[in-house]
Amino acid sequence: MPSYSENQALYLAASGIGIGSMVTVTKRASSREGGWDNSWVEEMDDHIGDTGGVEDISSHNGIYLWGCWYPYFVLKPVNFSSWKAVCHHYPFLAGLDLTEKEKEKILMAASRYASLSSTEFQQIVSSIICEF
Repeated sequence: MPSYSENQALYLAASGIGIGSMVTVTKRASSREGGWDNSWVEEMDDHIGDTGGVEDISSHNGIYLWGCWYPYFVLKPVNFSSWKAVCHHYPFLAGLDLTEKEKEKILMAASRYASLSSTEFQQIVSSIICEF
């Protein structure tokens, strides 16, 4: 039976998750679940459903974000392959009247700068809109 670290390595390779990647916490885990070498603490519950940037990766502790180590199996990569996905992550975009060319450039920027905060990404969007 593969170890936690082997399963995590396979999941990270298949999902493309790395440091700086945006992930969403999808559910709660039990402490030491699946060989994860860490404990689920109460503050982690506050981030279920939240999306954040991966800060560090440990083969035994898991994936680090918001000051805690999460097991790989509770995280889902954020996919910016569609305009709808970008608008879901950055809701301010839905209210903008954009051309298809602007949407295309913003989609490319979202993929490239996935770890930016909403405020930082708004600055990028502003510069893209000013180009046209």
